[in-house]
Amino acid sequence: TPDLQPVALRLWCCKPGEKWVSDITYLKTNSGWLYLTVILDLWDRTVIGWAFLEDREADHVCDALMMACTNHKPKSDLLFHSDRGVQYCSKEFRDALSAWCPQVGRSMSRKGNCWDNTCAESFFKTLKVEVDKVEGTRTKEEVRVEVFEYIELYCNKRRRHSTLGYAIPIALTHYSTGSGAGIKGRTHGFLPITGFFVWKINGVALCIRVGNFY
Repeated sequence: TPDLQPVALRLWCCKPGEKWVSDITYLKTNSGWLYLTVILDLWDRTVIGWAFLEDREADHVCDALMMACTNHKPKSDLLFHSDRGVQYCSKEFRDALSAWCPQVGRSMSRKGNCWDNTCAESFFKTLKVEVDKVEGTRTKEEVRVEVFEYIELYCNKRRRHSTLGYAIPIALTHYSTGSGAGIKGRTHGFLPITGFFVWKINGVALCIRVGNFY
């Protein structure tokens, strides 16, 4: 049953693997569209699962979910958030989610409200700005390679994120496992309707107005 908590509460994140968000976008090539599904860990904005297909069938989302579960074993208190797209509502995806994440909680955006999935939407906007091979003049294979390199070699490992205080995802991952530097007592959350981002450090909440949500 989808979670019906207020959006702001759903997007609070205090530890790795607590909340995953997912969405689908389309990328233009010189021979038609490619569809890209991503799954982000809300804690550090790491893209933990992604998949390409040339249609919008449910198995597209299932492939991304399988990658996410392989790379990051789902925790017992995982919350999975998505919009209300037919792929996420399909029996195929619901069965896959139950099989790979037996104790998962579901959260879905309100009908017709893209703000409820701001983190995933913002990732796609950033990708389309920063990857110059998705403007429609390249082959599907060129776009696949470019997006793969952007996600795996740049975004997850080198790109600094304003939402994370200009840290890189891998640094926060190392901190959460005790293998690197970070901010002690750090939790964070995003209030999508207002555009405010909240840092909570050692129990003290700092509310900041931000322009880039990703």
